[in-house]
Amino acid sequence: MAHSPEERIVSDDQAARVARIQARAEDVFGEPEKAALWLNRQNRLLNDQTPLKAIQTDTGLQLALTILGRIEHGVY
Repeated sequence: MAHSPEERIVSDDQAARVARIQARAEDVFGEPEKAALWLNRQNRLLNDQTPLKAIQTDTGLQLALTILGRIEHGVY
């Protein structure tokens, strides 16, 4: 089944969001396994969503990136 151009754009955007947050999480946590745990665990600062769920919106993506920055700098 062929996807419409709009569906491909949304899919490409979501893939880019996942790649961005995954790379940042791996950078912060130092290991892909630890990053995966964080990405799939509910987070109270994300209204109890997982980071992977939260990044579906621009606001959620920015908040997840901010949280990673706080973790990196010990302000979590």
